[in-house]
Formats: sequence, structure tokens, C-alpha cells
Amino acid sequence: MISGAHLELRPWRRLSVEELAALAEVPSRRIWQELEEGILPGRAKGRSRHCFGPRDVFYFRLVRHLEKALTLSPSVRRELHEAIAGVHDDREPHASPWRKTDTGWEFTSVQASFDARQPFAESVKQVRLFIHGKRRIESRPDILGGEPVFKGTRIAVRHVGDLLLKGVPRAEVREDFPRLDDEDLTFAALFAQLPRPQGRPRKALVSRREGA
Repeated sequence: MISGAHLELRPWRRLSVEELAALAEVPSRRIWQELEEGILPGRAKGRSRHCFGPRDVFYFRLVRHLEKALTLSPSVRRELHEAIAGVHDDREPHASPWRKTDTGWEFTSVQASFDARQPFAESVKQVRLFIHGKRRIESRPDILGGEPVFKGTRIAVRHVGDLLLKGVPRAEVREDFPRLDDEDLTFAALFAQLPRPQGRPRKALVSRREGA
């Protein structure tokens, strides 16, 4: 049985392929593969791009967790995604190998027990971090040419994230940018993994302490 307290995530769908990959910590090519195999739904009518949500983040994190012990075929992964999304909540119980319970899903095809609390907690944490972080940043033409910065500052989010991804200690980054808290730094590192929007290349930013 896959168990986890309150396994519910809001059904909104706003994440791009790249954002989903960063939040779920999987390569973008894995998401495109799931789309090609029909495991993930295609673009919704009227949308110009694929959009994903918290339940998709949980799906990929849970699959990573399960694949440590199981080989999941495309059909089994499709059934799991549909169970998480609640696509077939009203159909006959025997129609799917994934049986939903009060705390998760029971995989009836194997005699094994799986605990989903860790991937679920990680999913919730990442989604909340992303939502909070997006609210903390802004992009204005008069500040660094439109480069996303933390609101009320001239601190480029991607620059801070790049420092962390290059291995600069968090304590050193915090010292250079004291107005940022640990959550800001974690979001910056996540943001720096996303591709830049297409357009004119921006000039490289020079690392500078606040007040310097």
C-alpha cells in the first residue's frame, strides 16, 4: 500500500515543462517522454503550451520513489497518473491496478508496501516554495533591463541562484545579500535551473555585495 497523510494537492495547472522538471527534479526529456507515451495529458484546448500542476510534481517524485523497487510499464504509470489526478474516481475498483484508499493508493499487481509520505512532503514543499518565490520577484524594464529581481531590490534572482549552483557557500551568499532569507536562496537556486525566456541576450551581471 502507498500511504501518506492527506494525499491531496490542488488541481491547478500553470507549470511549464521546464518548471515541472525543476520542481520534480527530473530531466525535461523524461517529461517529454511521458507526453509522447500518452501518460501525461496533452495541451488543453485553447492553450499554446503544455501546463502542469502540483499533482504532476507528486507523480514524478512518486515514480522516482517506486522505481527504486519496481519496473513500471507505461500502462502502469498511466494508471498511476490517472489515479493521482482523480480521472477515474467513479469507475469499477477492479478496472485499475491502483486502488485509492483514505491515505493513498494500493497497488494490487504486486505484494509490496510503499510509503508515499516522503515524496508527497517533498512535492508540497517544492510547490509552496515556487509559489512563494514567484510572488517575491518582479521584472521591470528600469531595473537591470528587465532581469527578474527580488521585489524592492536590485538583486537578480538568477545571479544569486547561479552563485549557489556554482558551489558558493550559502553563508557567503547570505553575507553578500543580507536582505535574502534561506527560502529566497533556495528559490533562487531553483529559478536558475530554468531556461531564460527567448529574446535578446542579457549582459553578464557583476557580483556585488549590497551597499558596496
